Amino acid sequence: MEKENNKVVTIILRAVKIALLVLGLAAFVGLITHFALGIRDSVHADDIITAQDRVAGAHQFMRMILCGLITLAFVLPTIAIKVPILPEKVSEFLKNKIFKKKEKPQPANEVVEEKQQE
Repeated sequence: MEKENNKVVTIILRAVKIALLVLGLAAFVGLITHFALGIRDSVHADDIITAQDRVAGAHQFMRMILCGLITLAFVLPTIAIKVPILPEKVSEFLKNKIFKKKEKPQPANEVVEEKQQE
């Protein structure tokens, strides 16, 4: 019974961690977008930069700061969740397939030494 509860808690924590990371990623995209829009608004395409352009750029930078804070608010709690995002079987499969260590062929000297020892 306790093992089933442990699995349920693990699944719930994994779902919460994934949701927080996805929301943090969306807020980070907003940060980058508002940064670019703030630069565009503060340095308008015209040669004459008006006060309205600077105010619009300042508002975009304020939105950028807000998106940065939201990103931190979503990503930092995921550090406290110690459950891995991927299940153990999937992470083992990825380690074996993607990060597979290639075996080095033995140099000729070692092969000769092994034959001499026999």
